[in-house]
Amino acid sequence: MNFNVRIAPVLFGDAGIYTCSLESNTFLTIKLITVKVTAEPPDTVTEGDTVTLSCSVSDVTAPTRLVWINGDGETVGDKTLTGEEKSLSLILHKAERSREKWTCGVFDQDRLRIVAPYYQERSDLHDKVYTVYRSDIDHSELKLICEASAELSKTKWTWKPHFQNQVMEIATTDKSQPIIISGRSYFENRLRTTQEILNVSNFNLRIVPVQFEDAGDYTCSLGSHQYVTIELITVRVTAEPPDAVTEGDNVTLTCSVSEVSESMRLVWINSDGETVDEKIFMEWKNEGDSLQLIIPTDDKIRRKWTCVLFHQSRPKIFIPYYLQVKNDFTSERIILVITRSLVLLIFMILTVVFCRRMYEISALVWIAQLSEMNKQLQLAANNYCQAIQNSKSMKEGL
Repeated sequence: MNFNVRIAPVLFGDAGIYTCSLESNTFLTIKLITVKVTAEPPDTVTEGDTVTLSCSVSDVTAPTRLVWINGDGETVGDKTLTGEEKSLSLILHKAERSREKWTCGVFDQDRLRIVAPYYQERSDLHDKVYTVYRSDIDHSELKLICEASAELSKTKWTWKPHFQNQVMEIATTDKSQPIIISGRSYFENRLRTTQEILNVSNFNLRIVPVQFEDAGDYTCSLGSHQYVTIELITVRVTAEPPDAVTEGDNVTLTCSVSEVSESMRLVWINSDGETVDEKIFMEWKNEGDSLQLIIPTDDKIRRKWTCVLFHQSRPKIFIPYYLQVKNDFTSERIILVITRSLVLLIFMILTVVFCRRMYEISALVWIAQLSEMNKQLQLAANNYCQAIQNSKSMKEGL
């Protein structure tokens, strides 16, 4: 019987110790350490503005390192934390376009445990086309920023999916009228606006959480003029079988990318930070691709695997996968409980046998004592009878 609980999405305040118990026996204890990245100011910034990023960890009980990595894959901040220090700040003096993504990495004993990306949304996107990367885990978000003014003409957001050859209108506004979301047939409640009525030159949308199938080209148009185009490339990791497996079984992990361009690379990294497999794409193609990795579950150390997407030698996105093994804790606990029960049962049996043996010995001693007393009584009775007989004989002789 499975007694599984799922928390989604995980919040920073969910950190703590989770215990699964059966009566007085503890089967599993999980210590959850959470990481978050915050920005000040928290909203979209203009080129040249200063932004302070803070990476915080909920608990520090062992030597822990926080590392900031920019969009070029370069380490720009590194700090070993103590019990009192639990965060690392990074000041960005200029929100450069080439470094719009920043990643905080948490290392424990030189092993990368988790990565927390931060995407610096910029507002200087007039007449530009750029690419962003998102995964479909950890409640990821896509912000669609458009500064087009709809005071004189119709403004709209359209979406051309990578998996379909059509253009869909997902949001419109006309002459500062309320924004109409027309893409809910697909996105449902995941597509939202930052405000109901257009604010001068602010026609911004957000998709949260991002799904793998959301990949495609998002275009903001003012009349017939295309104001900005954002290409979304999505990456995801799947497992077969998808649920927790029994120790000894193999698991096939698949890292998929929605669209492939030249100089793109998928890499699998184990918990030691070692590259175990990679696939290099040499040409562009308007379709996705993937990289599979078969891993054994009898390796109790390497239970975390990370897929990394590189573009022109720059890491664009990290997707961790945590392998769940059923017998990792339950079998050992069950064996321990059974062993303890058997020991207790054997002790009780030996106690009963000992007590019964002692009872039998005591009964035999008691019977022997009664037999001896009976012999003594019979001897006394015989002596008494003999004395009486002797007394009668003496009287008859006289």
